[in-house]
Amino acid sequence: MSASQAIRRYAKAMLDSASETGQQETRFKDFQLIGNTLNSSPDLGLFLKSPVIRQAQKKAVLRDIFKGKVDSATMQFLSLLSDKKREALLNGIATSYMKQYKDFLGIIEIRVVSSDPLSSDQIKQLEKELIKLTDSKVELSTEIDESLIGGILIQIEDTVIDGSVKQKLSRLKEKYTSAVFE
Repeated sequence: MSASQAIRRYAKAMLDSASETGQQETRFKDFQLIGNTLNSSPDLGLFLKSPVIRQAQKKAVLRDIFKGKVDSATMQFLSLLSDKKREALLNGIATSYMKQYKDFLGIIEIRVVSSDPLSSDQIKQLEKELIKLTDSKVELSTEIDESLIGGILIQIEDTVIDGSVKQKLSRLKEKYTSAVFE
């Protein structure tokens, strides 16, 4: 089984288990904490992936970091992962769990990139329009990229809607360049 398959299966098993006890949100917060911890500490990720470090040490470090901060079922899961020598998959499992949980709730993650910061009114209006467009709950994340010159770029899963001035100028350049050489 590939690592990505294992990651999805572990995450699904955790979501199914949490659903049986009504603990999906608690488990979401646990995996959010775990993911944030691993993302903010690259050394911890390297430690967990290292074949040189004994499993008992990895298990103890995970226990010390997360004990009292995550649910007991999540702690048991961390222990199981360590016993199975799969702790290197932990960050991927956390990410996959959060994605599967949002899918379960019908939430779509949308990335909005603009050349200038958007006002809170603009964000609210954009959110309303995207809810209508997708017929789903949306979770917006915003970024600034000055190279866009103006306009916005919206990414909904694998679909990109590029309404940036940079893209429009690029299309114009392409159009006139091809017309000159014809």
